Amino acid sequence: NLMHFPPKMFEGCSLIDFGGGTGENTIHFANWGANCTIVDNNKDALKIAKKVFKKYSKNINKHKFNCSSIFNYKSKKKYDIVVSQGAIHHTNDKNKAFKKIISFLKKNGYIILSLSNPSGGFQNNLQRLLVYKFAKNWHEMIKVAEQLFREDISRSQKYSKRTRKEIIFDRYVVPKQDDPSIRELLQWFHKSKIKLYS
Repeated sequence: NLMHFPPKMFEGCSLIDFGGGTGENTIHFANWGANCTIVDNNKDALKIAKKVFKKYSKNINKHKFNCSSIFNYKSKKKYDIVVSQGAIHHTNDKNKAFKKIISFLKKNGYIILSLSNPSGGFQNNLQRLLVYKFAKNWHEMIKVAEQLFREDISRSQKYSKRTRKEIIFDRYVVPKQDDPSIRELLQWFHKSKIKLYS
């Protein structure tokens, strides 16, 4: 309900979700009628996505799951809708990642792009620095994050319906974050001749 899209725009559309992870967002597009392809480089996340789609989608056979990074994904197919929510700013080259994902967009198609902003990203990077400084392994990272950011994790858990461990790994352990500025984002869309609606 927080994604204010008209469900009819997804009926019968081909959709690819780069960084779709465990599929909790993509499943809504599927149930609005899109034939979905999820691309994620985490095979464990894709296993969960398959279970989510098997349980909640109307037709599991219409959907595909590919274990690949954005940069390594190959297909000649173009899609009506390209989705990337919270993924490309975690790659080694956000500009290249944007160009790659839009290369799969059909003419007159839509891109649904969700990115972190630089201000929030700066705060996350400071928090991440502390976790990496005081912890030697993933198990310790969970303990340190809980000690330093318990209130933040609780608030996030309340509103995002994710587990504490998911929040910790997504926010404090993920090793790379390079958030684009508004100017960069506008330049990407202008150079690619894509109209921006925000």
